[in-house]
Amino acid sequence: MSERAYAAMIRGALDEAALVVSQPARTAIDHAWSLALRAAGALLDPDAFEAPSVDEIARHRTTPLDARAIAALACAHLARRAVLGFARRELDAITSLHAALAHDLPDASEPRLWLALGHAWSAWLRGDLEDDDASLATIERLAREAGSAPVVIDAGTLRALRAESRGDVTSMLAHARRASRMARTEALPAHEHLAHLVLARARRSARHPHLALRILGALDRFVAEPCRPWVRWERLLAGDTEALEGLRPAPDATCAERGAAALASVLRAATAGDEPALERAAHALFDAVGPIAFAAREARHVLVALDARVDARAEEPELAAWCSGATIAAPASIHGLCMRIDAESRDAAEAIVLAAPDAAPRRVLGAAGALVARHPRVHLRKTLRRRGRVETLVAVLACAGPEGLTDPECFARTYEMPYDAIAHRGVFEVLVTRARLYLEGAGEIVRGQGVIALRLRAAIAVPDPRCAAPIHDAVLRVLAHDGRVTASDAAKRVGLSLRAVQQALRSLAEDGVCVGEKEGRQIVYAVEDTTFSEPTYLLARRS
Repeated sequence: MSERAYAAMIRGALDEAALVVSQPARTAIDHAWSLALRAAGALLDPDAFEAPSVDEIARHRTTPLDARAIAALACAHLARRAVLGFARRELDAITSLHAALAHDLPDASEPRLWLALGHAWSAWLRGDLEDDDASLATIERLAREAGSAPVVIDAGTLRALRAESRGDVTSMLAHARRASRMARTEALPAHEHLAHLVLARARRSARHPHLALRILGALDRFVAEPCRPWVRWERLLAGDTEALEGLRPAPDATCAERGAAALASVLRAATAGDEPALERAAHALFDAVGPIAFAAREARHVLVALDARVDARAEEPELAAWCSGATIAAPASIHGLCMRIDAESRDAAEAIVLAAPDAAPRRVLGAAGALVARHPRVHLRKTLRRRGRVETLVAVLACAGPEGLTDPECFARTYEMPYDAIAHRGVFEVLVTRARLYLEGAGEIVRGQGVIALRLRAAIAVPDPRCAAPIHDAVLRVLAHDGRVTASDAAKRVGLSLRAVQQALRSLAEDGVCVGEKEGRQIVYAVEDTTFSEPTYLLARRS
């Protein structure tokens, strides 16, 4: 009965497992099954199943082989819980006990495969990149041969995360999509939730936050509590402002819970312009996620992108280049924060360039606008022109520094097209004239010997529209956030004309990125994702 209850629990049916756990264990095997059921159940319904402690499982160090093998399965589920909670030290302790329990089991047995996966998870959390993909591929192959779908799914999920650590987004997407589809097919809710979470992360890493938001919005409604903090972390970095609220970690909260709450506090403090609160939240953030390599890296990127007081020149090259204004595309870690959707989005900039006569240019996220406003400088507002060419030109020249740019270089960076003197000279001259008026005496645009440059008299802050999402991305983000919307609703949310949004939606529908369905006299659009569909656990709860 215990083995049958365990198999049912893995597929999301908890009733029989609850009955087994409620009965006294008469043998070592019964006790081991009770531990395994509690550990697995705590991932799905922590209110009904109390996760066993390491000490409880450690009693099986000296029990017969069969009981130790089952107790090792309890370690496997506790390890998954530790990963979701960003609990690296706890994971190391669990893995050590797991090794003691499974030391004399066959290498291809399920407990030993889970042990190998536990070591790989620990290495990933530490940021150890020496272990290549071959070991995980071996685990996946052996698990497939043994018919262990949960191990296959988790191995594929971890392969996706390690590919991200190597900077290989293409491989990350391939592994994440395969793991998500398999988890969906096998109907294994705990593994499905993690696989979908990593798929959302892969979408965000590929700079498709609209697809990430659709997945994360569904997960946040249905996942059990152990998974929710990581989901919130991803939602925050995808730019979902609704994830900023409702995070109040308890005194015994996991690192993931404290980290997500601190990240939300960082973003709230930045948007409020509260520097002391930002510093407190930053300290709490690194206290929570400092030992977790991927989370610490993302936390650092967010803080550097928000706080102009931080010298970005020593940071990772991609982040340093964006902060200096040398590149337009933000690193994937902060890309979602350049695409905020909220009530102020039409009046707020996605990025701001800070420049001064005696300082190097510095770009920050638009979410830091209130922080920027606390310091004395000329704050240039967004113009009412839809494309924002005037402020774009000023931002381009501010990023170029006093050396300036040639006319063709400046035009290409402003309009994102090659310069043709015959066709474009008149348009460019008009834009330069408007930009001179826009500067409001804070500086002047000087030209000579084919070079155009910005000479500042005062420190300025200018919006940088180049970091704003293209219209297609902005519309998709609204669709992913709201679920199903009409063209008129989307136009109101992104602050563009109805005609422009209708054209974008038709183009996206033709490309298969979204679908439109006629409802009465209106057409309602929704994001199409060929991999993700909502978790099977939802169906189990409804049935």
